[in-house]
Amino acid sequence: MSVDKNPITTGVIVGCGSIGKKYLGVMMQRYETILIVDTDINYVNELNQLTNSKIIAFTEIDKMIFNKLFNPINLVAVISNWGPDHYATYMKLAKHGVQRIIIEKPLVTSIKLAQEISSHAAINNVKLISAMPRRYSQVHENLTLELIEESLGNPILMTMTGGAQCIATNGIHWLDLACQLFESFPQTVFAKIKNSSINPRNKKLGFYEGNTTWFFPEFKQLTINLTNNSYYRAEITIICEFGAIVIDNSGDVRMHKLSNNIQDIKNSPITRVLGTNLSKKIILGPIKDPILEQIRAAEGLQEPKYSLEESIKVLIALISAFESSENNVPIDINSPKEIQELDKVWNFS
Repeated sequence: MSVDKNPITTGVIVGCGSIGKKYLGVMMQRYETILIVDTDINYVNELNQLTNSKIIAFTEIDKMIFNKLFNPINLVAVISNWGPDHYATYMKLAKHGVQRIIIEKPLVTSIKLAQEISSHAAINNVKLISAMPRRYSQVHENLTLELIEESLGNPILMTMTGGAQCIATNGIHWLDLACQLFESFPQTVFAKIKNSSINPRNKKLGFYEGNTTWFFPEFKQLTINLTNNSYYRAEITIICEFGAIVIDNSGDVRMHKLSNNIQDIKNSPITRVLGTNLSKKIILGPIKDPILEQIRAAEGLQEPKYSLEESIKVLIALISAFESSENNVPIDINSPKEIQELDKVWNFS
């Protein structure tokens, strides 16, 4: 029987932190039973004391798997625990017959494990959804529409600059968006990255500051520059041929355009750079709920908007930045010889 033909009555969440709770809110509206696995025993006890609840919580995944309500062919499972635990959690669920699995970013934390999990899902008919909220919330589509309508030209350069937001934890979202905007994946990367033990999820997980620049075809670039010594939320700038889009510290988005007469600009020397002639606030909506959209993709109600192949390419680009920093050299991302430690598990989430 095709995985998409099995009726879904149960949701499973492994790791019910801030992201897991978002899935819980959606699943409560869709399923008869929610099985939750979390290492926080106080939170598990709190969930199990709720009256008239659909939720049953466990501190260990094995206890959940052997519960009588666990029916692997009738559920959607979400893996939203710590990144270094994603692979082992996936393998345990898949070993016990789970066929619909959503994995929060990062998919896994090593290149070798990414390759293995992709092969396993294909061979064993697992519908594996790699979660990336902006892929499911129309941000790229609406940005591209604005670029076209305002004749800003091609996006060429993108920067993320700010305080403690982690090059891996938050940076991967903007790296993925850059791949969409540039319609390509990075070819080389040079980075200087430093870890601090300030990760709010767990002090054992890395939280990375520093500078990373990925170079794409046609010398398009994404630079992330973050410091763990500042509370300032990062700002994003997308530089185009004839203007820019800026996402400021408050989350407001503004379009800046050089002139309405683009043809005159094209006839001028490129070195005659110009100031902004037009500026306006833009709305990136309507924004779909990415959590719901990812669940619908796992259920088979819509096609995934983020393929495993794409997510692995973005993951390799991220890991290559860590390789570059560790070895203090630029990395050719497409060369297996450049990336030495394919099986190294990196400590980010």
